[in-house]
Amino acid sequence: MQIHDTPYRASEEPKSIISVFIRHPVAANLLMLLFILLGLLGLQKLNKQIFPSFELEYVNVSIVWRGATAEDVQSSIIKPLEQSLRTLSGVENIKSQATTGLASVTLEMESSADMNAKINDIRQRIDGVRNIPTAAEAPIVNRVEIFQQISQLLIYGDLTLDELRRLAYQFEEELLANGISKVNFNGLPDEEIAIEIKPDVLVNLGLNFNQLASQIRSQNQNLPAGSVGRKEMTYQIRSLSQRKTVEAFETLLITDAYGDRHRLGDIATIDRRIEEDQPLVYVNGLPAAELILQRTENEDALKAAEILNQFYAKNKASLPDSVTIKLYNESWRYLRDRIQLLLKNGASGLLLVIVTLFLFLNFRIAWWVALGIPTSIMATLFAVHVLGGTINMISLFALIMSLGIIVDDAIVVGEETLAQWEQGASAYQAANRAAHRMIAPVFASSMTTIAAFTPLALVGGIMGKFMIEIPITVICVIIASLIESFLILPGHIYHSFRKLEKRKLAQLEQLAAASQEVPQIPPNFAQRFTARFDHFRDNRFQSWVETAISYRWSVILGGMGMMVLAITLISQGYVRQTFFPTIDGAQIFANAEFSAGTSASEVRDFLNHMETTLYETQAHFGGDLIYLAVQQTGANIGSEDGRGRVSTEIGGIALEMPVENRLVRNKDFIDEWTSRIVRPATLEKLLIAQPSAGPPGRGLEILIKGNDLIKVKAASEALQEHLRGFEGLSNVDDNLPYGRPQLILSMTPQAIALGLTEEQILSQVRGAYAGVMVDIITDRSQEVEIRVQLDKQQRDIMSSIQSLPILLPTGGAAPLLDLMNIQERRGIDIIRQKDGLLSVIVAADVDETAINANQVLSGLQAKFFPSLEQQYQVKTGLEGRTADQAETMKDLGTGVLLGLTLIYIILAWVFGSYLWPIAVMLAIPLGLTGAVFGHWLLGMDLSLFSLMGLFGLSGIVINDSIVLIVFFRDQINAGVAHHEAIVSAICLRLRAVLLTSLTTIAGLTPILFETSLQAQYLIPMAVTLVFGLAYGTFLILFFIPAILTVIENGKRILHNKKPHFSS
Repeated sequence: MQIHDTPYRASEEPKSIISVFIRHPVAANLLMLLFILLGLLGLQKLNKQIFPSFELEYVNVSIVWRGATAEDVQSSIIKPLEQSLRTLSGVENIKSQATTGLASVTLEMESSADMNAKINDIRQRIDGVRNIPTAAEAPIVNRVEIFQQISQLLIYGDLTLDELRRLAYQFEEELLANGISKVNFNGLPDEEIAIEIKPDVLVNLGLNFNQLASQIRSQNQNLPAGSVGRKEMTYQIRSLSQRKTVEAFETLLITDAYGDRHRLGDIATIDRRIEEDQPLVYVNGLPAAELILQRTENEDALKAAEILNQFYAKNKASLPDSVTIKLYNESWRYLRDRIQLLLKNGASGLLLVIVTLFLFLNFRIAWWVALGIPTSIMATLFAVHVLGGTINMISLFALIMSLGIIVDDAIVVGEETLAQWEQGASAYQAANRAAHRMIAPVFASSMTTIAAFTPLALVGGIMGKFMIEIPITVICVIIASLIESFLILPGHIYHSFRKLEKRKLAQLEQLAAASQEVPQIPPNFAQRFTARFDHFRDNRFQSWVETAISYRWSVILGGMGMMVLAITLISQGYVRQTFFPTIDGAQIFANAEFSAGTSASEVRDFLNHMETTLYETQAHFGGDLIYLAVQQTGANIGSEDGRGRVSTEIGGIALEMPVENRLVRNKDFIDEWTSRIVRPATLEKLLIAQPSAGPPGRGLEILIKGNDLIKVKAASEALQEHLRGFEGLSNVDDNLPYGRPQLILSMTPQAIALGLTEEQILSQVRGAYAGVMVDIITDRSQEVEIRVQLDKQQRDIMSSIQSLPILLPTGGAAPLLDLMNIQERRGIDIIRQKDGLLSVIVAADVDETAINANQVLSGLQAKFFPSLEQQYQVKTGLEGRTADQAETMKDLGTGVLLGLTLIYIILAWVFGSYLWPIAVMLAIPLGLTGAVFGHWLLGMDLSLFSLMGLFGLSGIVINDSIVLIVFFRDQINAGVAHHEAIVSAICLRLRAVLLTSLTTIAGLTPILFETSLQAQYLIPMAVTLVFGLAYGTFLILFFIPAILTVIENGKRILHNKKPHFSS
């Protein structure tokens, strides 16, 4: 059968702005130059950061109530605050946390809310809450600000804490002056000036702690007193009585209840020291200070890193040998490595693309198509800048994924121009006809690509704020690609072919004048390749298409069967599913938690033992694996769950290891390290894990809510016990830890008879053991509290509380044991609430090679949760990362339905048919079959990154199918028989389809062979696109002709007509 295209008549030569750009001698070049200049401007202006910029609609309310237990904070502060704030308009969600001495309430506001107005509303609501304890400090209301980490800087050596503090503050001042936005400290414990007095001395003075603190406070103020001398030189009058040193406080005079005066230094011990229960940091057994360097979301991460590196190089050389500074957890390196990966693989991929283009296309067309790739990218960068975007990991991810779109549009136009040229059209006719013929199908395919990415735009929550970057970047790429393909590329091809025309015409005129025949020039490689390709297309390939049409039901059933096989691979676990794949990173965190009452020295001894076994593990694997090990006592390290919790019974180790060229997997290292650790009897929990990709959280997180704290905790323990029975789940725990034991006080009849109230007694107890704050002074970057409290030696003795003298209203004192009953019970360290109910999160790490978290959840929701809820009167749900995953998948499901609907509407409009879109849309799920087989062959899990590639794959498959069916429609409209029209359309589009697939595959292939950490995030996407396109190309060339034939025959049968041909 002869393959033919539909020719243009001279009178039908189309005209539009495209024609103007083609004819104009410099328009295409000027527009390309403009794109490049704008791209350079955008590149210069665009901030480079790790994650996209977005505003958090969160407000935090914090109230300090010193000495209060978590239960007291929850009942006396959290509960009334939530009751008042819950009815505030614009509030979507309320989460709260009560810890010892601190209440924290976080409100998630609607995205449309006026945050400044809402903060004022929140302050007014809080001011209206009258039952907050009077001993609590004033509420602090702040909008949650986003600061992104640049790096952490360690200072350690043979130094005292004071020396470390001075050096850290010096570094902070220099870094802030150089342009770093914010510096936080770790390992520099807060200091206080402690004024301690023995109870018998206080009784002899006839004062309680509050009265003593009041006298000190009144003598420790800088007070203004107006101004004097307005007719002469004006002087301001003020006192400077605020004291900031121990020696100054010792000279204060205190008046006792009997009118006698005493030097404060004679009746009390005054000392400046670190506050109790403060976290401390050690490196190699030496005290260390950690500076956490941060930047605002609008600042450039790489510029901030450059400032840091210059500071580091300067100070490292100037410090004495006894002091070491070290950078670690350098977050900016991930962004730099991602950019370098893009440039490296982009260059090698572009080279393969160019080779492929030159192989299949005319040299001139191949050159201009290849040049259009960087031109479109530059235009995209400027568009992203105009829209307020940034260069970040997500936008770079989208840019890599969009390379196929850029190449596809240019190839379609370039290949059609070549086809027109080869059919005898002039340079102008070829460029003009091709651009006008392709604009409708390419524009339609662009719309379907946008529709394919619609699901990502509909994802809500934090994940949605990240994912929205992908459709925005893709839309910018599509607009840039359309402009380049229809306003720049045709003009370049026309002028290139026009020069060739003139050269040939001049040669022919010379030969005619000399009465010579045109010499036969031997064909070059490209011409020989094109001739062979045309021969293959017109013979062997055409016969394959004929066979596919003849055995159309076999082709259709074969495609369906392969899809069923792919689904089976997923359902039977041969291809596992994980939302975020576990990728070995540079960091490992180890956290230990001991039973209440464990001394700080025991915790430190165990951490030293862990560090010893850590280096033994390194030696076991051959050494040179540990870059840095940082030990911290008094707080969890690198853990979201431990945030806000400070206790002498906890501690951890942060470990940083090299990533590149390391043969030992993190899991193997952790398993070996864990096996060497000897666990003491007082150790309650040991968690060793690496941070996971994606949002913070753990592999499985389950929320339990209820009104009764005891029942909520019991339900949590029952669920933990059940989860420990699953192989593949480890480190099962919750975030409602038991804390230190509590002493519960209740009044005796004697206290009631004396006319005392609980408030009177407990204020004296609180003054003794929690202390009474006198003032806060500022010393460089730290706030130093001045506090009056009971002598430390007395506070550290358990029996002291029984004999603590309580001043009576009638005069004299009585021991606390006579006035209050004392009972002991187990306490809770942290209490959390969500939506007005007490809550706890049960979490576990998931070994993806052994178990699937979704399957575990399905089993729990079907059988275990109903019985748990009934037994303990609680509610269960998902939280954290697990909830984000469920919400994302739900939103994606809704988005996919909407996207498919939009695709169908666009296709039906373009084709003018209700049935033809079905042929294209069937290729989408079938095309995903290749992606599944690719993951199976390479032993990879299907992840969110794979899913991203599926959207890009769907766009390319649809684009090629649209152009193919448009050609089929044109053939039908020209009067060609249906069978010949199908075969002709497939054969005419063979080169373009192969080029689109091969160039996209060539551009992404280098990523498949990358071994770097950053490449591990991109490889699943590349696998999806490479294998999906390879299989999708087969579908486009053979499946669509088969399904089109079935559709056309079905239509004729419905209209009682004979099919175009039978099997």
